[in-house]
Amino acid sequence: MWLPIWPIKRTEMNEIALANRAADWCRLKALVLDSVASPITKRVYNLGLDEFFAWYGQEPRPGFTKATVSAWRVGP
Repeated sequence: MWLPIWPIKRTEMNEIALANRAADWCRLKALVLDSVASPITKRVYNLGLDEFFAWYGQEPRPGFTKATVSAWRVGP
């Protein structure tokens, strides 16, 4: 799966680059989990992040935005 992200090295924000969604997800997840000291919190965050990513990949989404996260939190 591919995720649109903004290019990092360009000063213009008028182009979207494609990045490997799984690889980016692993890096993002590692950043979040490494920022937490408690093993219990890490375990809960890990489960929640995996649940979110599974939900996110079920159908096309507009991107990783606050609205997307809110839609997941409200969820069915």
